Amino acid sequence: MTTFIASNGFDNLRLKIGWASKRLHEFNAMYVDHCQHNGYTISQRDNSVEGRHVRTLEMNPVPIDISLTLSDAVYAIRSGLDQLAWQLALINNPNPSRDVCFPIFGELKPDTPKKFKKATDNMPPDAAKIIEELQPYKRGVTYRDDPLWQLGELCNMDKHKIPIGRAVVTELYLEPNGWTRIDLDNAVEISWPIAVKDRIVFRPSIPELAFGNSLSSTNSQQIELGRDSIARIYAYVRETVAPKFTIFFGADPYP
Repeated sequence: MTTFIASNGFDNLRLKIGWASKRLHEFNAMYVDHCQHNGYTISQRDNSVEGRHVRTLEMNPVPIDISLTLSDAVYAIRSGLDQLAWQLALINNPNPSRDVCFPIFGELKPDTPKKFKKATDNMPPDAAKIIEELQPYKRGVTYRDDPLWQLGELCNMDKHKIPIGRAVVTELYLEPNGWTRIDLDNAVEISWPIAVKDRIVFRPSIPELAFGNSLSSTNSQQIELGRDSIARIYAYVRETVAPKFTIFFGADPYP
């Protein structure tokens, strides 16, 4: 076990980003293992009544450990930003307000400026200005594409429930023609005339996983992110957001 004492205010965020990197490495390894070896189950049967041969592709449940590891990673990033905000507030005030945090607002509402000021009031004005420029609402109607908004939503969700994973097959190669398809909740059925049974090619792609609220969720803030989007969140905070604040601590971002 390594003992580490933060030497400046930027170290906490650097450590949190490093911890998130380890968790994401574990997440990616579990993700690949599940998708390549246990992503779905294929079964087949003859429907003699209708004269059809049926192949069923059923998505296997995503192991909860994958979702829990993702939660650890994104929360490390989010809490690292809040700890950065606290260190920024300490520059001007040895006893910052308990309301200090790194605010993330997707939409500019009437009370947004008041909430933003409450979260950043103790910080150097230049630091608060940088945080303001990073706000997802600056993107207008595309704020949902902002990595900070996505990070905030995943973490808010995790306060109430685990962001369960869902498997999706993006491609399905089928031969011969003449098949019909039925989409079920967590599966798809393809059928052909029994006469062509011996010539059938049924080849699904390796599935991909998405995490968050499913698209059928009644939650007004529906969000479902794939592995690439999660990687972009990490890269955005590490490479774009974090370095903007090193000037306040005289620190190299990643020495």
